[in-house]
Amino acid sequence: MEKKHKTLLESKQPVLATYRFRHKDGTYIWVESNLRSVIDEQTGKITGMIAISRDIRSRLEQDKLLHRSEKMAVVGQLAAAVAHEIRNPLTSVKGFIQLFSETKQYNEEYMNIVLNELDRVEDIIFEFLTLARSHQEKMETIKIDELLKQVIQLLQTQAILVNKEINFLVESNIPPVEGDSNKLKQVFFNIIQNALDAIDEKGVVFVRLYSNDSRVCMEFIDNGCGIPESRLESVGEPFYSTKEKGTGMGLMTSYKIIENHKGKIDIDSTVGEGTKVSVSLPLS
Repeated sequence: MEKKHKTLLESKQPVLATYRFRHKDGTYIWVESNLRSVIDEQTGKITGMIAISRDIRSRLEQDKLLHRSEKMAVVGQLAAAVAHEIRNPLTSVKGFIQLFSETKQYNEEYMNIVLNELDRVEDIIFEFLTLARSHQEKMETIKIDELLKQVIQLLQTQAILVNKEINFLVESNIPPVEGDSNKLKQVFFNIIQNALDAIDEKGVVFVRLYSNDSRVCMEFIDNGCGIPESRLESVGEPFYSTKEKGTGMGLMTSYKIIENHKGKIDIDSTVGEGTKVSVSLPLS
């Protein structure tokens, strides 16, 4: 409350303050006050203060209930999506097990399908758990150019094997950022992997790193098939993916991680030309 009074005295402008005080019965009462200064017309000095206050306990309780309701709605949406995604491969697994039981014969092709479907279930569960834990960042000072180099080196060999290429364009003297190196690696790995998946043989993924006065900026550009504008709004939602076997959880997790780093992700795409994913993080 002292800060609000100081602001009022310095600016002489109305100030809206929210605070609480203890009732004699021991409970707390939340109040919202509109503070205005009384100014002497001749001297221009503040001679007093007027405060118009109201009890906002009921409004805060309604906000709390609304937040809880929205949270439960999101949990319900995710639970339904997880159940749907897991049910599909489990239905296939159950069908093949029943087939094995009836024929009493081992079929390597069918067994490989079963194992692949179980791997998919495992991936879905892992990505869901990663999303749930994504707020637990271990912050440290990071040289983002070195971090990106490590991720690109991991993926460069894989790209070369399928006749694709990653070009890294970096400005000199990139300032450090505060972040969780493992979580940011996960984001960059996911974005570059998506870009590699989007391009054809002999395609190129460009990774550009630069900085301005307040942020470090990264651009991941591919010359792949692009994403239709009508589908861009759904990118980053749980279990929405432009890839045949994708879950959409990777990009959703990336959005959450960057948000927790006070950063931002933007996606621009043109069908037939490619996609640009822009990531920015605040400087240390």
